[in-house]
Amino acid sequence: MDGDFGVNRIGVNVSRFSFGLLLVVLSSCAFAKPIQVLDSLHQRIQLKAPAKRVVTLAPNLAEMVFAVGAGNTLVGVSAFSDYPSQAKKLPVVASYHSIDIEKIVSKHPDLVIAWRGENASVQIQQLKRLGIPVFVTSFHCLADISKFMRTLGQLMGAEIKANRKADHFDRTLMRLRREGHDQKSKTVFFELYDQPLLTLNRKSIVNEMIHDCGGRNIYVDAYGTAPQVSVESVVARDPDIILIPSDLNKKNVFVQWQQFSQLKAWRNHRLYVVHTALIERYGPRILQGMQEICHALR
Repeated sequence: MDGDFGVNRIGVNVSRFSFGLLLVVLSSCAFAKPIQVLDSLHQRIQLKAPAKRVVTLAPNLAEMVFAVGAGNTLVGVSAFSDYPSQAKKLPVVASYHSIDIEKIVSKHPDLVIAWRGENASVQIQQLKRLGIPVFVTSFHCLADISKFMRTLGQLMGAEIKANRKADHFDRTLMRLRREGHDQKSKTVFFELYDQPLLTLNRKSIVNEMIHDCGGRNIYVDAYGTAPQVSVESVVARDPDIILIPSDLNKKNVFVQWQQFSQLKAWRNHRLYVVHTALIERYGPRILQGMQEICHALR
């Protein structure tokens, strides 16, 4: 009798413990606060729980989701999402200029991340009207990249890894800036494109990297984000260094500048190729591109 009673009493205690634990779990769910963040349009994005099915609409955004350890949440990406290699295997639901609404809806996303100025605003509004949360982002400076990593961590329940990545990014940036501050200033021409000849002004993150590495962009005050300039103008400003993105036809570019052997950059062999994907795709790897620029300016 006593033995049976003891067993029953243990069973009752276990049941009470299980019931109590269930109450704690249910109450914690009931009182859990929704995730709330502001995007680049100052629109409030609210999620009931961390996003588990995510669509990104620009290559750098897919890369950043992987960087914060949430690549397994991606169910759709944009064209040219090729880094890391896992991104190449994901369904493409958007291109540079258009979004396939039907494809995106079929993925049942609980979050879409869009790039301001690249993705069509009309289609973004369509997604919102369908009840799909859309976070729109853009970066105006290097610090915005680590800030966005932290926001991604909030949206995806990956705050620990996201904050660690962001902290590493900030420390590396500070180191590169300190090193750049110690360099003797050099004038720089960044050749964005060769035909027509395009460059970048103070509004670009590339200009920020040149400045932070100790350089002076010779077209810092030019009008327009990607102003067209003439070869004669470049020769007149006579930069110490010319930076050339790797996706340009390097043979043609070097032949172009060979004709102007009076240029300091040519005379001193200071034409450098920098990896396009590193400096023009705004994500964690951009500091590798900045290191290339800093190295060229030494």
